[in-house]
Amino acid sequence: MSCCNKYLDFGCIGACGVVELPIIAQSSGDYTIIFNFLDTTISQKITATSGSKLKFSTNTLNENYRYTFKIIDTNGDYVVYNGNSCFSLRTKVGQVQGNDVLSCNMMYVVCGYWNENYSE
Repeated sequence: MSCCNKYLDFGCIGACGVVELPIIAQSSGDYTIIFNFLDTTISQKITATSGSKLKFSTNTLNENYRYTFKIIDTNGDYVVYNGNSCFSLRTKVGQVQGNDVLSCNMMYVVCGYWNENYSE
């Protein structure tokens, strides 16, 4: 995976079920999400329909980790969203946000773990 100096932060997600990203598929077919985890990468293939939001399962991800990732589209190119091709999010279990407990129904909640549009 190519180097990234800045990541578009999608915030915090519940570490269960299926996540729907705000990224719209430009074409129908198979996409690949490449997550960085410690010193390795985790690839996850997803199938999307043109015009729909990209969705992926968190079942293979650690339940408490800040992931950086890129998405490869059906043509083998990196997906660009809001001018970025490098993304980050944090999985969190049992995180309390105000009076609510984060669940899979509360996507993209700010965890307070890093600043918006986190840069490395």
